[in-house]
Amino acid sequence: MEVDVKYLAERLIEFRDLAHKSQEDVAKALGMKQSSYSKYETCQIKKPGNLFINKVAKVLERDPSEFYLDNGSDFLPSAVRLWLEKPNCKNYIIKAYSDFYADVSKGIIDDDGNPIIK
Repeated sequence: MEVDVKYLAERLIEFRDLAHKSQEDVAKALGMKQSSYSKYETCQIKKPGNLFINKVAKVLERDPSEFYLDNGSDFLPSAVRLWLEKPNCKNYIIKAYSDFYADVSKGIIDDDGNPIIK
């Protein structure tokens, strides 16, 4: 499976925030400097390896497959899978995903997309 660097960077930030860890915390757990780790979150590493993804997934208590863009597409109808293969579709998916979790972090909706009434 090929890594989408921008998607990986967004997931690293999201999952690190959800784990309430700093870049320094993650870097230390991975045995690297914070400045080296930050390059992954800022898309400066163009070909992150599977070893890095497996290690960071363990540190952030995530499944490594969550760091790949095409995770979970098997359940989608074939027409949707074909649409997802078009080059510009990833940007819409990333935007929708980011917007969803922004609303979750603001307390507007829960993880299932249900409105939170206060």
